[in-house]
Amino acid sequence: MMETKDIFEDMRAAAGCTYISDLPKLSHHSLRLSVERLRSTDYSANQWAELFYYLTGQTGRKAEPEEEKASLLQQLESKNGNH
Repeated sequence: MMETKDIFEDMRAAAGCTYISDLPKLSHHSLRLSVERLRSTDYSANQWAELFYYLTGQTGRKAEPEEEKASLLQQLESKNGNH
């Protein structure tokens, strides 16, 4: 049986945070670097959409995982100067 990965725990670890709740407090630049460390295919599109919402407050499209990751990276890049 394949192990299910937790995108929130992996994102927390990639960002070097103690708690998942610390993630929204990071700069968009730091979040983008952490997202880039995650492999899109390790998580479902739904997990990417949930992370997208948690980090941006906007609803993800629930497309393919690769597309969802790309959308999140694009959103964080466009907000980079605002955080």
